[in-house]
Amino acid sequence: IRPGFVDTEMAKGEGLFWISPVQKAACQIISAIKSKRKIVYVTHRWRMI
Repeated sequence: IRPGFVDTEMAKGEGLFWISPVQKAACQIISAIKSKRKIVYVTHRWRMI
């Protein structure tokens, strides 16, 4: 699992972009685990980078 920025205390700061809500990140991670995907970007838009 390759997470981007998730809206937690650890990811606080100025100039951060594409911050994902915790609920959205958690849903995508759970979905990836259930589908047994080997590589997952959370959120999906991080695949572009």
